[in-house]
Amino acid sequence: MSRIILAAFIVIVAYASSANAQNDPFACNTTLFDQCMTTFSTSLNLSSSRPYDDPRQFRIQIEQYYQRGSFNGFFAFCRIFRAFKTCLGPEYINCMNVAHFAVSGKASLQGAYDFVSVFSQQHFTCGAGFDTYVRNEDCLSSTWANHRFHFNQCYQAYYQLIDGQNQAGCTAGRILSECFESEFAENCSSARTDVVWWGCEYGRTLMITQFPQCDRTCTTRRIGGI
Repeated sequence: MSRIILAAFIVIVAYASSANAQNDPFACNTTLFDQCMTTFSTSLNLSSSRPYDDPRQFRIQIEQYYQRGSFNGFFAFCRIFRAFKTCLGPEYINCMNVAHFAVSGKASLQGAYDFVSVFSQQHFTCGAGFDTYVRNEDCLSSTWANHRFHFNQCYQAYYQLIDGQNQAGCTAGRILSECFESEFAENCSSARTDVVWWGCEYGRTLMITQFPQCDRTCTTRRIGGI
């Protein structure tokens, strides 16, 4: 276990122990969580009802919806995501956090960060990034469809940098967001600044789930698309 992961694990265990001492206000209703997660997984035709077992494969399956365009998959995906949040209700914040997955043993610490970060990215794509996707869906969907290999390389480089290297998170996150920027700029042309912003923010959202102290910002957004 790398020093950076070990340090984070100690913090999470300490936090969970403190919460238990106070009747654990952040305890997850696991029965409800399992029900909602099963419905979510079935609705999206995921390969497992326990996607936290393999969060990186889960991310790839989710990203396949981005390559289908608005009416062929993206809208349905966002509806299912919002239905999952509604299903959990107040339990969403209790269940969808790194401490829950790591301390309960559902996932390794890195796996917990990976899994929760997929939902962080869903919050972006179906929230602040929704309008940009819809206005530029042709180039965004085609980039996801045709640049899958390159996106995999972006992720691989990110994980290689944070594995075993203390204080590497911010550098890795910057490189990841720049990698996504580059892919969308290449396919959509650099003039589409809102699309480049979308790519940057998508990568940055993954990073800040695990490394919230990083000050990477994405400032190329232009409302309205082209």
